[in-house]
Amino acid sequence: MALRLCAYMPNIKSAEKELRKGSKRRVYNVDIMKNLKELIKKSRKAIEAKDATAASLVGQAIKAFDKAAQKGVIKKNTASRGKSRLQIRLNVSKTKEAGAVKAKPAKAKSAKAAKASVAKSKAAKTKK
Repeated sequence: MALRLCAYMPNIKSAEKELRKGSKRRVYNVDIMKNLKELIKKSRKAIEAKDATAASLVGQAIKAFDKAAQKGVIKKNTASRGKSRLQIRLNVSKTKEAGAVKAKPAKAKSAKAAKASVAKSKAAKTKK
């Protein structure tokens, strides 16, 4: 990919150099992002198709996320979020394959029961 310069050229030498550096960085970053997005798409398709290579593709995508975050192409939290979402998709597809049914989460305590247990623990502490 050729270097893309702006429609204008700066007057100051340091600004010209920064323009050249920015153009080079952009090419580098675009290449990394293109590779990352390609891996994400491949792994999602493999997960949806329940392909045997899905786990290895997700592993490659996670590695690409880490590298992109390390190089500063994407932020650390963005990489973490992307890895998490991919891994969740993979895990859900595995549980569906196994025929596992999600158990309903236990109901939270009612407000009265929670207040009573807090009062009970406070009373026990004051007795000591």
